[in-house]
Amino acid sequence: MQKGQKSAKRGFNSKPCSRALSLKFKTTHAPPGDTLVHRGDVLTSLYFIARGSIEILKDDIVMAIL
Repeated sequence: MQKGQKSAKRGFNSKPCSRALSLKFKTTHAPPGDTLVHRGDVLTSLYFIARGSIEILKDDIVMAIL
């Protein structure tokens, strides 16, 4: 890295960047049985599971529980 250049990794750890990202997050609750995504959907959100678990289904068969 040349003098005066910032590492991209360091940039994501900066307070302004962390603050900007945190403002984009929103908390939501999905009750048991809710469907978050269907196969083929165009995704506009990214989900992080903070508590609980999620089932991955294919043709109504549980393929994984995360």
